[in-house]
Amino acid sequence: MLLATPSLTNNGLLDQLFNRLAAYLAIPEDQITRELALSTMHYLAESSSSLFGQNSGPDSGSQTIPNNNSYGLSLLAKAKPCPVSGLVSFIEAAEVKTRQVIDQHGVQALQEQPDLMGTSLELVRRAGGLLERLASNPMGKARFTPELELRLLSLATSRVLDATVAQLLSGALFNLPTPPGRADRKKLLPELPSPARVLELLKSPEHDQKEEIEREEEKKETKKSPTEQDHESPAPSSDGKEDAEESKVLSTMVLEDQGGSDVAV
Repeated sequence: MLLATPSLTNNGLLDQLFNRLAAYLAIPEDQITRELALSTMHYLAESSSSLFGQNSGPDSGSQTIPNNNSYGLSLLAKAKPCPVSGLVSFIEAAEVKTRQVIDQHGVQALQEQPDLMGTSLELVRRAGGLLERLASNPMGKARFTPELELRLLSLATSRVLDATVAQLLSGALFNLPTPPGRADRKKLLPELPSPARVLELLKSPEHDQKEEIEREEEKKETKKSPTEQDHESPAPSSDGKEDAEESKVLSTMVLEDQGGSDVAV
């Protein structure tokens, strides 16, 4: 009734209601009160059309599309203490309990008795759904601090958490923009290089040097004229001169020996 008839008189009552629900959600000692507060948040944060059955026409179908800018969700985003922190803590408690049960009794025991995780799987999914919708709400985006984003990332990559919950948390992280003050920070993942950059990285420095040497040799060959190449002759080496002189000496010695032999005869 409060959401159906908003006015200036009951705005303060609505703020008190959501503040009280956020305070109940932040009490880790009383699990029953936390679950009651979470369920109440889930239904009050729905759009007014889904609350009063305006989407139940023949053309709308049976599935309700959540409204991320609903009045109840905006009130939840403004609640104190921060409802985002309470929702993350609720999922973290369920994740820790699930990990303990799996380590002690195995996965089969948890599948047979889901209540061993400390709460129901449906409530954990509701908490993940609220976080995803708050991340899409203009007022809710401001409640996500860098610390809460890191906690969400840790939960989204958990191996023991339900796949549906992990998908909802990933959607919440995807919907969160980078604030202007943090735009200059180093990105978690570098940008993908372009195909031209990949080709440059694949080429080794030795290959590039070899190509440069070949290009220089080709330039030198093209600069030489055909006449210069024809007239060029290799200079005689010093070893060739010495060999010629030795051959002359040997020939004279042979001739002298032959002359001496003729005289003796």
